[in-house]
Amino acid sequence: MKIIEVRSMKRLSILLFSVVFITGISCNKDGTDDNTGPVFSSLPRAVMGEEIEIDGEGFELGRLQVFFDNEESAVNYVTNKKIKVVVPRTLERYNPTVRIVDLNTNENVLEETFLLRTPVVSGFSSAEISFQETLKIQGENFDSNEDFVQVEVNGERADVLRANHNEIDIYLPTAIFKSDLEVKVTAQLQEVVSEVPLQLKEPEILTSSESFWTGGELVLTGMNFNPDMNIGKVFVDDKETTISRASKDELTIRIPVGPYEDFVANKVVYQMGGHEVSLDIQYEILNNSIVVDTNPGINGTKPVVYAGKAYAYFQGDEVDFGYKNNLYQFSADDQKWEIVEGTEFEGYLESLTSNEKGFLYVYSTVADNTRILKKINLADFSAEEIQLPFNDNRYGSVMFYFQDTFYMINGKSYDGNTTSNVATSYQYDELSETWSELSSGPIWEHFKFYSTGLSGIFHFDGIMHYNYSPQSGVTKGYRLNPDLTLDDDSARFYFQYQGAIINQYFYYGGFGNYLNDKPGIEHHLGSAWEIGNFFVLNDNIYFRKGSDDYTRKLKKEILNEIL
Repeated sequence: MKIIEVRSMKRLSILLFSVVFITGISCNKDGTDDNTGPVFSSLPRAVMGEEIEIDGEGFELGRLQVFFDNEESAVNYVTNKKIKVVVPRTLERYNPTVRIVDLNTNENVLEETFLLRTPVVSGFSSAEISFQETLKIQGENFDSNEDFVQVEVNGERADVLRANHNEIDIYLPTAIFKSDLEVKVTAQLQEVVSEVPLQLKEPEILTSSESFWTGGELVLTGMNFNPDMNIGKVFVDDKETTISRASKDELTIRIPVGPYEDFVANKVVYQMGGHEVSLDIQYEILNNSIVVDTNPGINGTKPVVYAGKAYAYFQGDEVDFGYKNNLYQFSADDQKWEIVEGTEFEGYLESLTSNEKGFLYVYSTVADNTRILKKINLADFSAEEIQLPFNDNRYGSVMFYFQDTFYMINGKSYDGNTTSNVATSYQYDELSETWSELSSGPIWEHFKFYSTGLSGIFHFDGIMHYNYSPQSGVTKGYRLNPDLTLDDDSARFYFQYQGAIINQYFYYGGFGNYLNDKPGIEHHLGSAWEIGNFFVLNDNIYFRKGSDDYTRKLKKEILNEIL
């Protein structure tokens, strides 16, 4: 029964098709037959989601199926000469092939390329734009659904806020590095680059906070800043710094530590998006010291002043044996360390002192663990090696110069297996250029129990000032007088300035004048054991702080209270 019924239905279908086919036949005036299949006369361009009309003849209800590539679109029959279809939003290319299938014959009666309309950018709502401002892109053939629109500015994706076929509202991306803005719109599966000029607005710095502390923060107010703190650069007196917070009208920057020439900051420069703007500030630097230069190496020796310059050795790169060590000179004119050519040696600098007459005594370990002592003339940097009176490879000796005599007292030696205290101390008479053992006398009595080197040595009025940490670990200041008597003080000595001996006043950081009874001052430079290596050039006071990388200048006016 089922088979018969299917056959009966097939016969009925054939009969109906025959009737439809016959009734569709007509004769022209010249007696020829009309084509009974659908005929198409137009295939218009459109945008995705748009309903289009396709004109032709012979359109019968239910007879046609329409595809854009593989995407089917429902057919709305208007008349036998017009159908309507909606361009699918699921297209994957702007030029799909439209196929119209005659369901009666299961044949393609139309197979033709269809083109989405090309988007056109005709203008912008403004010729200049800044961040977080709405830019209207004007034109045609965009899209009413912003999800199907993409905008790039200078190659960076912009935020699309709203879209229709004639306008797109966007926010600029923050990753803008040129002031000329190229806008590329992707819509209708096509990219188009605008030829209409568009510029990024120039930023403007209007004001800044007036409190200026190096290492602190400075707030800049203005217009058209980049709100992304990672984009854009700020310089204070040619020193690049970091932006810690940013908005369109305010930047908070970290004030760079240095280097500065003096205690005044002159200019702030902001670079962003191809623009550069500046603000003259002329602010006093409120810190009690400023960084004037980066140290050229580590483990720098205490600077020695001679003929208007300071000299110090710094340790450089590691080599096969020890490190590269170079002598550098520092001038108050440019406040920079410069290498002294021809003074480099490889190995370890054990100790250095000066005779206050323009000569350095440099004790070092070079290849094969050989110890050498050189006397360097700071006038021409010529060097003379002084034959040592011992061969025990000693190190850690107390080494200083006083009253035409160079001393090497105590220390340790290493024979390749064990370390032991040296048995003999020596003194070198500079006038006769001879060594002798030191085992008695005032100098011996003062230093015979010293087990480490001295620090902070400086001479004034024939007196050698130095600091020493005995076994108790508390650093104290000492004065070796011309009559070879020794005075001590509970606080360490720092430097001589305008006839005053500046020493430690407070435990955690302050200056006092050893030569008067005036109360000391706090200096806010750090703890007493952090600051040192002071030297004075052209009435300016310089120093280093702990193990950091800088040479600093002291605001000398803070000493007025104790001078």
